[in-house]
Amino acid sequence: MSIVSFYGFLASLGYTHPVHPIAVHITIGLVVAALVFALLALSPRFEKYAVTARHCVTLGFIMVFPTILLGLMDWMHYYGGVWTSTFRIKLWFGVGLAVLLGIAAILPAKLTYRSPVVLSSYLAAFLVVVVLGYYGGELVHGSAAPAAEEEEDDDDGRVSYAQIDRIMQDACVACHRPGNDIWDLDLTSYEALMEGSKNGPIVVPGEPGESELVKRIDGTTEPQMPLGGSLSERDKDRIIRWVEQGAEGD
Repeated sequence: MSIVSFYGFLASLGYTHPVHPIAVHITIGLVVAALVFALLALSPRFEKYAVTARHCVTLGFIMVFPTILLGLMDWMHYYGGVWTSTFRIKLWFGVGLAVLLGIAAILPAKLTYRSPVVLSSYLAAFLVVVVLGYYGGELVHGSAAPAAEEEEDDDDGRVSYAQIDRIMQDACVACHRPGNDIWDLDLTSYEALMEGSKNGPIVVPGEPGESELVKRIDGTTEPQMPLGGSLSERDKDRIIRWVEQGAEGD
């Protein structure tokens, strides 16, 4: 089964989101549980939890491989396989996590379950998970500051590009910006927005029904954008009206 047919099958079931986060949460839960049980096992009263910790870290080691695989599939399907710096960091730390979990699963057989070295390996795996979570959030949400107070429409009902740019900055440029060339689409300026992606223009002035930007934000074309979230109805309506009004710059 190809990647396209796999995601097509999921879409036919009504599932249109990335699949990587499902496996990620399972793996993270196992790594966190391993560290918690290992810490509990430091008390003689709860030393039996050291075995539970090893079971958790072993399952985490097994789960990290399908997690990486699903991440690569999402990357190919949703991001076009573009090697951005964030993807590179996440991939290297993912491989590092697999190595650490493998070591953490083997160590208790060589040392005592409650050895400081074993606990250190659990802690190291947990810290790598924290880093991966940070860059995962950076990928989906970016580092933009909270949105400023929304501007009101002009008295004549017209929408300015400044209002559209605010939406782009809040929800889109984390992925679509120079140096993060997903589909060669840059949404950081009016000129770049109107230039479109490697597949052509995404805005057809006066024709929202023909504009890929509108199709993506309302879910007419999959995957719906922004990936992993959605715009407010007010922002969607504002973009549609801006395109209807001719998609003018300021």
